[in-house]
Amino acid sequence: MNKLLIIALTIIALGGCKTNKAASDGANVSGEVNGTEMTETPVAVPEMPVGGSAAAVMPKAVVYKTTKDFFYNVPVMLSSNGTGLASYPDPADIVESQLPVRLADGYLLDRRGIGPKVAFTSYTYEQYHALGFVPGEDTLMKSIIDKYPLVVMYQLPINAVDAVADTAAVNAIIKGGFKGCVKLFERPVMVVK
Repeated sequence: MNKLLIIALTIIALGGCKTNKAASDGANVSGEVNGTEMTETPVAVPEMPVGGSAAAVMPKAVVYKTTKDFFYNVPVMLSSNGTGLASYPDPADIVESQLPVRLADGYLLDRRGIGPKVAFTSYTYEQYHALGFVPGEDTLMKSIIDKYPLVVMYQLPINAVDAVADTAAVNAIIKGGFKGCVKLFERPVMVVK
């Protein structure tokens, strides 16, 4: 049934698309907007797999370990230089079902889509959800309690949905030393001489 749903949604999505003949032939499309000459160069879009497993297009699971317990704190993603925010959630999107899952050896299974540039705010999920409005970037930056919370982060060879459904398998990966995983981040170790 999942295959049929994916195929039907793909057909519906593609049915609503129109292609400019020149663009579909690989030619540049030119025009004028407010007196300015505009040129559009077509961009190749990779094909999405049709059929097959829905799991093939699902994001891989991510597990991480933090320096302190930030389990209930709302994560945000910092910009590449760490001085601003790259992304942050709408309060309506912060629900308890997106709290991380506690795993073996102090690891957490991500359910919010965090990455190596994660920072945690002083807002708990409950407090942030109750706001009813998106705080400004300045307010969120001031609410950050740790800009460098990660000890280590791994991408697992299984998708996020399967990882949540089978935490025993995830714990086995952890206990097995993360074989077949991609290390996304590891906190540098300072050596004092």
